[in-house]
Amino acid sequence: MNSKKRILVAGHTCVDLLPHMDSTPGFNPGQTFKLGPVTQRPGGVVPNTGSALSRLGVLTDVQASLGNDLFGEFCRTWLAENITGELHLTPSASGTSYTIVVEPPGADRTFWHYEGSNVDFQPDFNVKGMAGLHVGYPSLVPSFQMDNGKALAKAFKDARKKGVTTSLDLAVVLPESSAAAIDWRAWLGTVLPHVDIFTPSWDDVSSALGYSPEPDEALIWSVAEELLSMGPAVVLLSAGGLGFMIATANGERLRGAGKLAAQLPSSWNNARHWTTAEHFDSIITATGAGDHLTAALLDAISRELEIDDSAIHMRSVVGNHLQGRPLIAVKANGFDKIPGAGVAHHV
Repeated sequence: MNSKKRILVAGHTCVDLLPHMDSTPGFNPGQTFKLGPVTQRPGGVVPNTGSALSRLGVLTDVQASLGNDLFGEFCRTWLAENITGELHLTPSASGTSYTIVVEPPGADRTFWHYEGSNVDFQPDFNVKGMAGLHVGYPSLVPSFQMDNGKALAKAFKDARKKGVTTSLDLAVVLPESSAAAIDWRAWLGTVLPHVDIFTPSWDDVSSALGYSPEPDEALIWSVAEELLSMGPAVVLLSAGGLGFMIATANGERLRGAGKLAAQLPSSWNNARHWTTAEHFDSIITATGAGDHLTAALLDAISRELEIDDSAIHMRSVVGNHLQGRPLIAVKANGFDKIPGAGVAHHV
């Protein structure tokens, strides 16, 4: 257990309902479409990233808002069994948030979401004793959006004054949601100066900032540079089947990135590191893959791994998740090279 660098994961929490589908369901009124058994599991940044960090051996606390209903009770029980640290759970008068994940074979996922108890979550983070604070997803938590993100920015600023490394992940901005009316570039301009580690996916960024939903590697590199210029010390920009980009600031900025990241090896200084995705003949589930990638990054940083080893570890963790295999905690210098991983450049 890596207890010296404790991390708090806070923000969006829901219950994911995943009906098994042998084919793409239809939507014709009055017609019945056959489904298989439904899988019920906690979802969102708190269960996904929190449990992944816990399984990787990081002492992890969580903070969330849950309703007093069956979904809420299910989440409380599950978190108690799967989180290594303390649970800071605020009761909500609203029903517990849930998401129906429509995942037909051979097709990308679609999410039907009820924000529920997340409307009551406030950015008042319990960071006492923490080395890191990881927060997500602002497009699904109303209090993170208010006043151009100023409340969240202040919470991050206060955490950094205590030496806590701050980390932020985004979620897709749904076109029909209230979050779609926000100027997300201005929002990022308010919040990112107080963020040390930023871990969005391409879907998150393209939906928020209006980029093409189908990027090439050059565009990913360009946008990673843009995000890095807004203030973070480390930007992880993932792009599904293409791979992921790690872009970092100079050594001085990294040393100022709080307890979790202050002792990173020099290989992290001014790095531009691209890793291609691992491909499989079949995937058990892609739901939560981005959260597992983030957890692997935070784990690698907490262990002060070299950036090449970190990228290999991250790719391995995501691959294990996609294949339904156990996550494995790693030690520095305990890696075999994987083709397509560890392409590093320093500027």
